[in-house]
Amino acid sequence: MIGGPYLHASLVTNFTQFGEGKLFGESKWGRDHFKRYARLYRPSFMLCWSPWARGFCRSNPDLVEVLDDDGTLLFARVHGFAGDAIEGTAQVDASPGRLVVRDCQPGVDGTVVLRYHSVPCLRTEPPTRWDPVFLEQDPTPFIRLHPTGGSVALEIRFPPDKGRGPGN
Repeated sequence: MIGGPYLHASLVTNFTQFGEGKLFGESKWGRDHFKRYARLYRPSFMLCWSPWARGFCRSNPDLVEVLDDDGTLLFARVHGFAGDAIEGTAQVDASPGRLVVRDCQPGVDGTVVLRYHSVPCLRTEPPTRWDPVFLEQDPTPFIRLHPTGGSVALEIRFPPDKGRGPGN
């Protein structure tokens, strides 16, 4: 889901936000810009309130199916960008701090690029080669896996605080 009235935040990771009249860094975005980034993020739904975004949805019924519109908020389903992988294919079960990736089919270069961002302290189980990859103008990299078969779990695991003992 993209959309929703977010608060102003000057964060690098806020590139994907849709709350200050911008979509992926542009204020006067059109069909090509939308498709370029929908290919990466693979949204299923949009919540729009600005005249520009509402007009975009109404003007692109092949991409966006309006499900409800109360005159202030427009809720729509996005078509054509299903799936968890940008390159290759994979099924992902996502929960807080954890992704379980299964049924990977690598792309032409032997990798699978997930629609999820890479973060510090990301670890794999079983150990699997992966690396961050920057796509388009997103300042936060995505996860690129080099699958070897079977499922792999990616988890955020912070290193232990060496200054603290058990129970402190």
